[in-house]
Amino acid sequence: MKTDQRRQLVFTTLMGRFASNHARRHEALSDVLGLTVPGVDETAAQNIARLVPMLPQSLYEKWVNLFCDTFFATTPESQLTHLCTPGEENEAVLALVFLMFMESARMEQTIAEDLRTLGIAVGNNDEEGTALGLWLRQKMTAGSH
Repeated sequence: MKTDQRRQLVFTTLMGRFASNHARRHEALSDVLGLTVPGVDETAAQNIARLVPMLPQSLYEKWVNLFCDTFFATTPESQLTHLCTPGEENEAVLALVFLMFMESARMEQTIAEDLRTLGIAVGNNDEEGTALGLWLRQKMTAGSH
């Protein structure tokens, strides 16, 4: 498999896992809120998760492309060959590596800037969204100190 085919496979796999499944996204957000926000009950976490707006596809594409750039520049050829072989286990490994990449200091900064830019662009159009955005930013800021 050529590098561009491998890259397309990784891109498609990650976009499918992280940008396309809305039900899985709501479940994951609810779980994260339940674990990270003290005192929130399951129903409240589910309701808050439903309020969190979908991010534009272009943000996911940007982040997955940044991952691919780094992944293909730093991963040995033998591991690329193995991980780019289709299969559930390899897809799970790619997803885990992507999540680890997203938690890096570089990506935390990039994500924060991208979300700040997005919030400025749409934040004044919706009072509920603005309030939710402020609350989430407070939680993120509290967690980073």
